Amino acid sequence: MKKRFLALALALGVCLGLAAPASAYDMGHVGQLRIVACGDDHTAFLKGDGTLWVTGDNSRGQLGNGTREQSLAPIRVLDQVASVTCGKYQTAAIRKDGTLWTWGLTQNRQLGLDGGDLFDEITGAMNQTVPVKVMDNVSAVSCGEFHTAVIKADGSLWTWGNNTEGQLGNGIIGDQPSSSNWWDSVFGDPQAGPAPEPETVFHVLDDVVAVACGDSHTAALKRDGTLWTWGNNFWGQLGSPDISTKESCPTPTQVLDKVTAVSCGGYFTAAVRTDGSLWMWGSGGFDVMAGKGPVNWGDQTTPIKVMDNVSAVSCGQNHVAAIKTDGSLWMWGKNWYGEIGNDISEFMEETCPTPVQVLDDVIAVSCGNDHTVAITSDGTLWGWGNPDYGQLGNGGAGNVTIERWVEEIPLYPEPIPAHMAYLTYQTVPAKVLSVTSASGALPPTAPPAPVGGFTDVLETDFFAAPVEWAVENGVTSGTSATTFSPGNTCTTAEILTFLWRASGSPAPEGANPFSDVAESDFSYQAALWAYENGLVSGTALQGSAPCTRADTVTYLWKLAGSPAAPAASFTDVPAGADYAPAVAWAVDQGITSGTGEGAFSPDNTCTRGEIVTFLYRGLGQ
Repeated sequence: MKKRFLALALALGVCLGLAAPASAYDMGHVGQLRIVACGDDHTAFLKGDGTLWVTGDNSRGQLGNGTREQSLAPIRVLDQVASVTCGKYQTAAIRKDGTLWTWGLTQNRQLGLDGGDLFDEITGAMNQTVPVKVMDNVSAVSCGEFHTAVIKADGSLWTWGNNTEGQLGNGIIGDQPSSSNWWDSVFGDPQAGPAPEPETVFHVLDDVVAVACGDSHTAALKRDGTLWTWGNNFWGQLGSPDISTKESCPTPTQVLDKVTAVSCGGYFTAAVRTDGSLWMWGSGGFDVMAGKGPVNWGDQTTPIKVMDNVSAVSCGQNHVAAIKTDGSLWMWGKNWYGEIGNDISEFMEETCPTPVQVLDDVIAVSCGNDHTVAITSDGTLWGWGNPDYGQLGNGGAGNVTIERWVEEIPLYPEPIPAHMAYLTYQTVPAKVLSVTSASGALPPTAPPAPVGGFTDVLETDFFAAPVEWAVENGVTSGTSATTFSPGNTCTTAEILTFLWRASGSPAPEGANPFSDVAESDFSYQAALWAYENGLVSGTALQGSAPCTRADTVTYLWKLAGSPAAPAASFTDVPAGADYAPAVAWAVDQGITSGTGEGAFSPDNTCTRGEIVTFLYRGLGQ
């Protein structure tokens, strides 16, 4: 199985292959590569060389580039990737070695992590802003709104995350502790590495070949072709007459047989059977049943046939895309933002009840909240719908219409071209960017090189140049000869030492004012220097305390002489806060622009990678 998986993954660099089923929060199918995926407002896709690119909303770190700043154009975040899927605010990727990597919102532990690297002041939870390995021997993965389902190489299905509607399929509604053997049986030897431990992981089914997650329901396809569903059934989205509507079912129930693909939308489900027929059930809102079932939010509680000759299907939150056996792409449902792509402007802010053909030669498609992305057989990525967060990779200008961007994907992240704000609008599927050259797959992209001799700092990382500057100027030499540990939390003692070294390592002249600083401490001279220069005060340094964003800009501001600057407007920085002038100065100097959505996040702790980036912008440029 593993050899076959690797062979399929490597083949992506040569050809894109046949159409693979997709879903709202895409279906994972054993042996099929997921090369494009849409979250609510972000998009991820694979190039032929196995590099993973993302664009769009990044408010929860779902782009994986170490920040929470949205990207209006594709950026590269990971290499050696075989398959990708997106949830509401999270992303998951299977690499060619079968390892599963996740990033984004961790509020419901949907990443398989108990924590993250950046505090989210809106949700009160942590975000994971860079990819983290969470599992080995993974064959397929699907992400729902706040839960995740994984198929391992042995065909076992495992779930974790939010379980308020029983969507984990463990027979329980709500959170419960997992079995004691989950680490050994799922993640491997607990001594083998630092993979984070999920709070709850459940073994649901065996002999599974595909899984799809909706908002709060889940569907799994077994090897014998039977389809099983569980979770929220308020709109009949589980499709079984044996389950009462308006109630949740936490136990897998068989719904159909002879199924080859399944997709879960927000409140409905779609399945392709062996004869090519497409069947749907659940909420009839926004005409998602293609005129064959109930409308005006009526419930279709059992499967109903809506189309023939279908090879793949993807369900968005409230719209549907189906690829027919001839490669034509058909769409219907909600069309408020042009996500149907039918070039009928009067349909905008309406629904499209009848399937319309929008593209030919389509091999893959994925539907998000209100945007759609597809790949045609020539390797071109197309996108349409709402571009506001940059999810179409076209600069993000406009409202409900579609722009065209035909620039080649940069091999490495580059600034958004200045002309991006002036592109013309279109109301049909627009060619967003080229995934392959006219003659086939693009030449393999060289993997990003390490920086400064550190194996954990690559030239594509946002902190790469700052790390290089810090090493060259003696600010830090890393945590070992080969590691910088950019994700490690930076302490007060460390940042003061960095600042002291960046200032030339001057010898302090006064006596030690601190009760908790000894002459043998590595930060001894730096602490005394910081005291003499007014960066810190008092009789206790608390050098082991994590350094916050407010602390960092305050140190830099004081070191610069506490200059005045125009006030900055952040919802979480009170005008009277002692660090407010420092924040205003840092923004004015281009050292930081906040963490997104009008927030500065002053109490967020900083990593070593973030600290050297602050110092590089404040002292090195």
